[in-house]
Amino acid sequence: MTDISQKPASPLPVEEAPVLAAADKEKPAPAPDVSKRPVSRAERTQDTEKEPLPSFGNWFLTFLVMDIPVIGFITLLLWAFGPHTDPVKRTFARARLFYRILFAALSVFLLWNVFRLALPQLEKLLDYLQKI
Repeated sequence: MTDISQKPASPLPVEEAPVLAAADKEKPAPAPDVSKRPVSRAERTQDTEKEPLPSFGNWFLTFLVMDIPVIGFITLLLWAFGPHTDPVKRTFARARLFYRILFAALSVFLLWNVFRLALPQLEKLLDYLQKI
């Protein structure tokens, strides 16, 4: 039979073993790599809370200026591409500018097609009225 009272032989000398164990305890756990994980919505809103948002009066004046026909379009261009514009207002101005250009092009396309289709009918109507 083997004697249980004997301790198994350690690969390291007895004097060094406690020092290594203490050194392992002092090492902090590695921090998770945050560059690869997606940013949560709460973290994104914390960044935007640092910048003041436009007030009610500021938005009211924004819409008031945008409704002026030519001046509003020029102002939208300045807000959308100007260097000193608030980032929230810049994004809004770019979206509004895209919206106005898109619907202006759509309106021109539809009016062109309506006039192109209606003009021959209008000429027939005028010819008929002249015969009466």
